Parts: sequence; structure tokens; C-alpha cells
Amino acid sequence: MEQDFQQELLEIFQQEAEDYLAVLRNGIQSLEEQPAPETIEEIFRTTHSLKGAARAVSFSAVEELCQALESIFSKIKNKELKLSSELIETFADAVDALVDLLEQGELDANPDEQLLLKLQEIVSGRIPSPKERPAKVSTPPPEKKLSNVAPSHSPKKHKPTKGETIRIPYSRLQELMHSSEELISVKIKYHYYLRKINELTQMCEQLQQLTEREKSSIKSVLQDLQQQLQDFQKSLSNDAFQIKTHIDSHIDKVRDLMLFPFSTITEFLEHSTRKIAKELGKRIILKIVGAETKFDKHMLEMLKDPLIHMIRNSIDHGIETPTERQYMGKPETGTIKIEVIPPVKQKIKIIISDDGAGFNVEKIKQIILSKGLATAEQLEKLSDHEIIAFIFKSGFSTKSEVSKLSGRGLGMAVVKENIEKLGGSLQIKNNYPNGSTFILNLPLSFASSNGILVQTSSLKLFLPTSAVENTIRIKSEALKSIENKAMLNFEGQNIPVYDLASLLGLNPKSTEYKDTLNIVILQSGDKQMALIIDRILDEREILIKKLSPPLENVSLLSGITTLGDGSLVPIVNISELFYLCGQDGKSFTVQQKEKSKKILIVEDSITSRVLLKNVLETAGFEVELAVDGQMAWDKLKEHKADLIISDIQMPKMDGITLTRKIKSDSKLKDIPLILLTSLDAEEDRKKGLEAGANAYFVKGDFKQNSILEIIKKLI
Repeated sequence: MEQDFQQELLEIFQQEAEDYLAVLRNGIQSLEEQPAPETIEEIFRTTHSLKGAARAVSFSAVEELCQALESIFSKIKNKELKLSSELIETFADAVDALVDLLEQGELDANPDEQLLLKLQEIVSGRIPSPKERPAKVSTPPPEKKLSNVAPSHSPKKHKPTKGETIRIPYSRLQELMHSSEELISVKIKYHYYLRKINELTQMCEQLQQLTEREKSSIKSVLQDLQQQLQDFQKSLSNDAFQIKTHIDSHIDKVRDLMLFPFSTITEFLEHSTRKIAKELGKRIILKIVGAETKFDKHMLEMLKDPLIHMIRNSIDHGIETPTERQYMGKPETGTIKIEVIPPVKQKIKIIISDDGAGFNVEKIKQIILSKGLATAEQLEKLSDHEIIAFIFKSGFSTKSEVSKLSGRGLGMAVVKENIEKLGGSLQIKNNYPNGSTFILNLPLSFASSNGILVQTSSLKLFLPTSAVENTIRIKSEALKSIENKAMLNFEGQNIPVYDLASLLGLNPKSTEYKDTLNIVILQSGDKQMALIIDRILDEREILIKKLSPPLENVSLLSGITTLGDGSLVPIVNISELFYLCGQDGKSFTVQQKEKSKKILIVEDSITSRVLLKNVLETAGFEVELAVDGQMAWDKLKEHKADLIISDIQMPKMDGITLTRKIKSDSKLKDIPLILLTSLDAEEDRKKGLEAGANAYFVKGDFKQNSILEIIKKLI
């Protein structure tokens, strides 16, 4: 078992070393052409890295040569040694010797003693003349392109034959992946064409429903067209299925080539953890669970920095010294655990936890106040979670002194920034004084994903499906105003409500009352928001492309995609959307629906009743009807009206009598009343006004605007 592990480690080292040697060769060539400080620094760092990797597998010959090269470039970098053509030749010999050693793959091999001696003499300050340059002991094999050749394997293990394995530069894989992803556009277009054919087929079916006489003139043409469409639809559907299957399979295979297990970076994380712990005088165990979970290589590289920052934060700020931990009843050795959760629904989760002190909210409050980041009144309104979130602000640090490890207040701000660049989110769980947990939520893929197509005002946009928790349609009355902010109570949680058109500056008609609202509930970390949009159109697979100038500086957009008809649709940057809402607080204004005024129409003529009812309801009034004065009186005793319009001549109780009864009733006398009559008789007008009517209107002079103007004046 141990022997197999050592062999596996050697193979990994050989692959890593080939990359380092490629850098060294390019660097030496650059030195010959035009020496630059950046090149010297790169060679110095690379020899240092190769030396460390060789030491890890006990490849002492490589380690000794790299140690000498590193020392020489350290002197050159510090201007203690002047670069010359003779030195450059010696460096080239040293790289060739390293290549020889790596191709042999023998851990107990000896270095070229004369070359090593010469390098050591250069380090000591004695530079041999060209005559002293030793002859090469061994003849180097023909030069190979290291990036395309698999490393040699020990004869103890099966050695792959030529063609079984090949090393492909990651940049080439990226090019291949980008090229493959363009096929998604073809797949999207095919679905678009298929939808169009379906629409045409439905139109033909509708035409078939015409009357026999209407169809007789076009029947044969229609049947022929329908048959052709059906055949084309069937063929296109089959082709679309095959293309989709082939494209998806091809992309999955290429994408799998670009995936690397999380274990690829575990050695780096473990080494960094040991180093930081040693510098701070603490004992730390780093536990990693789920290291076999695979990531896109670019994402792994981008994750290194934020993960190290969080590990450093745990060791420096969270985990106590052995003495402190012993006093608190904790094990002297602190534990940091990184758990990688396998992907679910295009999301992958990494949980980083420690058993240190966690976050002291009161201490964070004091630092916030001392730095002027918020007032005491503002802090009173914030939850503990919102207060802890201040650690992500640039310049915030719980350390009073600046050291080479911390104190500048940049670490966690950089972590948040890098995670959001990956399209992910970050949340914290505090367990003071027994530790804290960071949860990273990351997308599974950068380029292709699913999105919800929405429309707000006249603009179409995609919201990443991974950020959408739910889509609902609600009555406006369901919104509440809490501290002048619109809130939606959803599944027991109050969620802030924002209008997407307002956030994008599209000037929506937000002042107009809407009876129903289309809502998309978004999630970023442990935060939620309800987004008002006009329409939810569809959910589709999308190919994400980078924004070109000048749109690349629009922070609210993360990219753009193409629909089947060729139109471009922007993709909303969810992290920036949450940040904007958190900063500006542009909450949606809850528009209260104005209660409709109720008007009682008292009229025995059905024609007049229907006419008035239609006019008043169109104007937004609630209308109740009565066919005579007695029915109106009975209704008014049950519930009041805001205004009454009554005819004069009616059975059972006429309009004049009804007016007198209303005006003599203490509860009803203030209700405005308009009398209608078919005769423009002065005597009727006089009786009505004496009875208490507020206005008098002749049916023959009826004009819609006139009656509405009178009503408006009265109520």
C-alpha cells in the first residue's frame, strides 16, 4: 500500500515538474533575449517550488540542483551577482540535467557532480571561466515537447503505451470547451424552429375548424400544407433530439476532462495550514471531507486564495492558543474542517468550520463604532448576522496591530470578492464561543446553465435558475409595509420586495396600483428578496457569454446569452443585485388600493338602470340597484351608500318621498342625493330641492361626463 502511494506521488510530481521545467526553459530563453527583473523573479520562485516538490518525494538529486539554482537567482535578484552569458549557459545545462533526472525517474539517482560543484562555486562567489566549464557526463535524449508527453513510470507499474495517455495543456482544453459550448446555440435554435413549426401546425388546425363553405375553396391547399408541416415537424423533432443528445454527450465528455478532484489542492492547503499554525504558535489539525468531489480546474485555482484566507482567519482570529484552549476545557489542538458537498441542482457547497471562539458580536460592535462604520442607533436595528457581515468590509479587522499575517482588514473582503467573481455566495454561522462556520455556495459550471426568462417593462432578462427559490403570483394586498419597506410574508419569513424595473432604472409605472403581482423569490447565501417583474416567460438552458465594452462595466449584469431567434438577452448578476438592494434600500412602494365608493341607483326603468350602472362601474364605482323607493330604503337601513341617484316617478315610494325620509334620518341625512327625472318641470325641481336633494338631473340631457362631474363634486 505504502509503495503504491509513493509511486502515485512520484507520478504526480513528474507531471508537476514538467510544468516547472517549461517555465524554466522559457525563462532562460527570455534571459538570453532581454533580461528583466520579472523573469529573474519567476525563475527564482519556480526553482524554489520545484525544490519543495522534489523534497516531498525524496528526490534528492533534483532538490540539490534546485537548491543551488535558487541560491544563485537569489543573489542575482539582490544584485549580489551580475548576470552573464556564461551564467545563462550554465543555467541551461542545469535545466537539461533536471530533464535527464526526471526522465530516469529514479529517486536514488545522483546529480551531475561536476555541474553541481560548478553551481555551488557560483553560489560561494567564484565564477568559473568558460574553460573550466565541465563536459556533460551523459548525452541528453532528443528534446521533447514536455507539455504533450506523459511522464515515465516505474517498471513496477503498468506503463501506458503511446496513445493511452497524453498531457494536454489546460489552455487547449479551454479552447476546446469554448468551441463545444457554441454548439449549445445550435441546440437552442433547433428548439426555436421546432416551436415555430408547432405554432404553424396549430394555425392549420384552427383553419380546419372553419365552416364547410369557408374551407371548400382552400381545402386541398390546406391539407397539402398541413401534411408537409407534419412531416417536417416529425423530421425536425427527431433531428433536434439527436443533436441534443450528441451535443450534451460531447460537452459532458469534454467538461469531464477539465474536472479535477478537490484533492488536487489539499496538499497546498495542508502545507499552508501547518506553516501558518507554526508561525502563530498554535496546534491545528486540518480535516478534509469529500476531497474526491470534482471541480472545474479554473474554479479550483480561484478557490485557493479565499480558502487560505479563511483558514488563516480561523487560525489567527478564531482558534485559541494551546494554553487558552486547555483553560477553556478544549483540546489543545484546534480543528479546522473543510467539507466538500457533492453537487446538487447545479450548485456545489463547501463548508469550512472550526472549533475556535467564533465571533464576539459585542467586540465587533465596538470596532464598528470606533471605525465610524455605523452609528449606535443603526447597530440597534441590525441582527447579529448583519453585524458579523461587517467583517467582509474592506478595512475591518478585529486585530489592533498589523502583522505580516493579518490586521490590515483586507482578507475577508478579498474572500467575498473572489467568491462572487465565481458566481457564488458566502454565508456565516456563528457558534460563539465554540467556533464558526463559513458556507460557500458555488455554481457547478461557468459557461452553460439554466435561467428563468422574465420581462420587466419592455426588457427581457435571464435570472439564474440556481438563485431562484420560487415564483408566485399574489394579490397586492398581500404586501405589508414595515418601516417604510415593502415586505412579503412567505413561508413564515418576511422578505423585502423590490421592483426589478426600478432597480434597472427603467422608470416603471410604479405609482399605478396593480391588483396582482408576479414575484420571483431569489436566494443568495442566507439572504432572500422578492423581485417584482411583469411576466415570467420560460425556463431555458443558456450559454453565458462575457459582456463586451461598454457593457462589461455594468455591475448588475453578469453576462449575455442568445435566444433561438438570435436576439440578445442580458443575465442578471444576483450578487450585485443583493448588494445594490442592501446599499440603496430601493424597496418597492406598497400601493394601497383605494376603496371604491358605493352608489345606490334607484330606478324602475331597466334601460336607465343598466345605462347608469355601466357608466358608474366603468368609472370605478361600486354600484347597487333598487327598482323603487321602498327597496332603496330597506337597503339603506342595512348598509349605507356614499351617494344615491334616484328617479322621481316610481311605484311603492317615489323619489321625493324617499329623499324626505333620508334627509330626516340622523344616520343617512349626510348622504348626497341626485334626483333624475324624464320631465324638465320646474315644479318637480323645486319639490326635489325642498326635500333635500343635492342635485337635479334631466334624463333627456344625460351626458356621461356631466353626471360624473356632479358625482365628483359631491363625493
